[in-house]
Order: sequence, then structure tokens, then C-alpha cells
Amino acid sequence: MFAISDDNVLLILPLAQEYQMDKITSRCEEFLCSQASSVKNYLLAQKYNLPELLESNMSYLKRAPISRLKSQSDFKNLDHDTLIELLIEKCEKFEVNMEELREVRMVLERKKPTTFPGMHLLCEDCTAAREQQVDCSGCMKSCCKKITEILRNTER
Repeated sequence: MFAISDDNVLLILPLAQEYQMDKITSRCEEFLCSQASSVKNYLLAQKYNLPELLESNMSYLKRAPISRLKSQSDFKNLDHDTLIELLIEKCEKFEVNMEELREVRMVLERKKPTTFPGMHLLCEDCTAAREQQVDCSGCMKSCCKKITEILRNTER
């Protein structure tokens, strides 16, 4: 049996599909799944109907920053439906993150007396101030600066 590699997978895959050689097609898919996810591999999965490769690369496309995807030469070859699906997914995640940051801001501004994600990052002074319901903005240690910076960047 021959080895599938970067050098031959793009030659073997179309032939395996054309001649309906399912075992060789599966081996090509396994090889491609073992490689780093990319726009190129997503497009190959679409073209040759490789479900495992399609699923793993779509998961990557949904997680990766748009700037990283755009830097790949095959990005311009994504179809409009895929782009819309990706952008909707990214917008929904953005909205969830914004809502969580609003919650943090409300807690920090004492408009909502509760804990928040990342509260464990606060220093002892800030934690004590929160327990006493007093302002801790005077300490401005790294935890306060970090949270403040995040909130300022999201409001822009």
C-alpha cells in the first residue's frame, strides 16, 4: 500500500472520487483531518464531499478570527452561504460577549450586586471593597486596570 502525503493527496483524491475508490477516499480524508485546519481544507471537503473534514474545518472557521481567515489565499473562494453562516456565528458570539461585559460593568459600577466572570482576578483590596459595597477605584492595581481597559475597548 502507498503512503498518502502532502505531495500526492491532491492528485489521489480526485482520482479516488472519479473511480469511486471509497477506501482510498477515506484514507485521503483521514490524512487531511490530521493536518492543520484551513480554508483550503474546508474547500476540499466541500468539493469532494468529505463529511469529517468538513465538520472539523467548519469548526475551525467558526473559531478563528476573521483576520486569520482573510490572510489565507483561499478565503476569497468561500461561497456566500458559508460566509454568511460564519459571520452570523461570529456576530452571535460577539453579542454574548458584549452582554457579559455589560454585566461586569454593571457589577463594577455597583448597579448590580453579584459576582461576575473574572471576579477571581480582583486583588484583595478590590474584593474587600466589593464586600463592603464601597468604591475600589482608588487602588487601580493591575486587575482594575485590566477590567477597565476591556470595558473601554468594548464601548468604542
